[in-house]
Amino acid sequence: MDQPIRLLHLSDIHFRAGKAWDSDPVLRALARFIAGEVKSGLIPDLVVVTGDLAFAGTAADYRLARDWFADQFWPALTVDPSPPLPKDRLLLVPGNHDVDRDQVDATARIVQDGLLNARNQDQIATVLASRDQRRILLKRHTAYLKFCADWLGVSQPLPWWQRSIVIRGQRLHVAGLDSAWMACGDTDRGRLLLGRYQVHQTVLHPDGEGADWRLALLHHPWDYLAEIDTRSAPETIHLHRDLVLRGHLHEPDACRILPPDPRRACLELAAGSVYDGSPYANAFQWIELYPAPRRARVHFRLWNKGAWQVDRNQPGCPDGLTEVPLPRP
Repeated sequence: MDQPIRLLHLSDIHFRAGKAWDSDPVLRALARFIAGEVKSGLIPDLVVVTGDLAFAGTAADYRLARDWFADQFWPALTVDPSPPLPKDRLLLVPGNHDVDRDQVDATARIVQDGLLNARNQDQIATVLASRDQRRILLKRHTAYLKFCADWLGVSQPLPWWQRSIVIRGQRLHVAGLDSAWMACGDTDRGRLLLGRYQVHQTVLHPDGEGADWRLALLHHPWDYLAEIDTRSAPETIHLHRDLVLRGHLHEPDACRILPPDPRRACLELAAGSVYDGSPYANAFQWIELYPAPRRARVHFRLWNKGAWQVDRNQPGCPDGLTEVPLPRP
């Protein structure tokens, strides 16, 4: 069997100084558990975090994240004498908890209300394309973007991005989407935007054409988007992506989108929450992409009664894994 491209999918880690006493045992155990899986052969090519790395989007949250990634988690991803996984193999998108709400001022709220009321993609594009205008809205991501820049060693001026990555002769195109650039409170559902501009800059970027695998990463499920996006964004993403990874709902899930038009077939995976509390059923996933026959294999993992283990609770997955065909017409 050909070696697959392997992704480690985490979400909703929620680093928070005031809860470190409770999260530290869960996260230390996670690093040890993954180290054991790596030794058994589950070696990641990419690590994907689909939002809510932090709890309140502050610099203090990201210092905790940086220390855990550098000291515990990243060393667990390889076995000596193999070289460490390159740091740019960490793929991040922001969630609503990667927003510092104190940075969402009155001006930002007025701009957001105006965009929602106008329901006009051209106006959204005008704001997002302008460095000065979008700065008002993206201040909420300042600490998040600094963490990304510090980890990667290069500046990341925008919270959305696209990348082509070649792994063992296969080219992946990854669209990193920011579904949280309008997030600011507990009533976000139905009031968030991706915007056609952002989708075109990432999902429809010309580098994605001809890729062997096309992925999209975002934090929120579709029903968190405002009406102007709820149809056009999923339609475009399903048509141009093979795999959609997300977080937010704190429950692991796998859904194969198979509409009448087979070109829009794709697999959507929600990782669950890595940490929502030590008594909680926290979760993560391994995803393996096989080129021939073209398919994805998903391994579910669960925190249960103080230990990480194979999750055999997913319907139809008694061994904690499922395999989904992903043919292209």
